[in-house]
Amino acid sequence: MKLLNKIAAIFAFLIIALHMIFSVFAEVIGDHLMLIKVKQLIFYSLPILIVVMGFTVISGKKLSLPIVKYNKFKWIAVAANAFIFLIPISIILYVMAQQNKINELFYALNIIEIICGGINVYLLIKIFANARWFTQR
Repeated sequence: MKLLNKIAAIFAFLIIALHMIFSVFAEVIGDHLMLIKVKQLIFYSLPILIVVMGFTVISGKKLSLPIVKYNKFKWIAVAANAFIFLIPISIILYVMAQQNKINELFYALNIIEIICGGINVYLLIKIFANARWFTQR
């Protein structure tokens, strides 16, 4: 179970990081078709991300890992950021992209999504760094 917890946590991190990297790349390139495809990819991967994040938290709690208690606030912040900002914005951006409404609102929401994704990547890196510190003690 411990190994599955680590794999799920790494998988969740990779999905979030790739979402952010693809969004930034599509934004920099500025190609409308690429933006549409990236938003579609993010939208379709949301259920996988939700399941993996949920499994990570639940399995961490069941294992009663000290690192889970130590990083409780960070996990809550990651989840809140995801459910309050990232998921709704991802859905809105997907709908806007499918309707070809790539306008100022789309770009503003995309920037907010990138910032929120960056915050989650930062928090997850801190969680992983703490986990390494805990295991080395």
